[in-house]
Amino acid sequence: MLLAEAACTTVDNNAAANKIFVETGQLLKGAALATPADAIQLYEQAIQNLDRIVATYPQSTLAVQIISGQSIGEVSRAGIAQALFKAQQSVSPRSLHEVARVGPAALRSGRLLIPHVVRVIAQAWGRRPATRGRGSVGHAGTPPPADGTIPP
Repeated sequence: MLLAEAACTTVDNNAAANKIFVETGQLLKGAALATPADAIQLYEQAIQNLDRIVATYPQSTLAVQIISGQSIGEVSRAGIAQALFKAQQSVSPRSLHEVARVGPAALRSGRLLIPHVVRVIAQAWGRRPATRGRGSVGHAGTPPPADGTIPP
């Protein structure tokens, strides 16, 4: 009796994981045809779907393949992450120019597309990215001060 229930649960987990994986494949096809700005959102959703498979259905065959870094057909988490990075790179040069041109107010208001790295640094500091007078961008390689403030 327990063996039959375990087999049924495994089948259900695999079916549910497969459904999410098919959705992920459709997102990736859409991202391949989309503009880089639109593709970023689709790639991020595809990665979230793979993470959801691992978190929600860890007993499924797909979860084991994803967590071990295997490609499933033409889909791999590393491949999606690389495509996401390329899409972000194609969008970010203009964004950095815009930040330098219009200053941090537009950056804080969320009106600008900003590269992921700048977003992460701003969130880690709990403030806007460091800028120096007249909107010029500060040194990107320096770590934030220990007290969380931004130097003048």
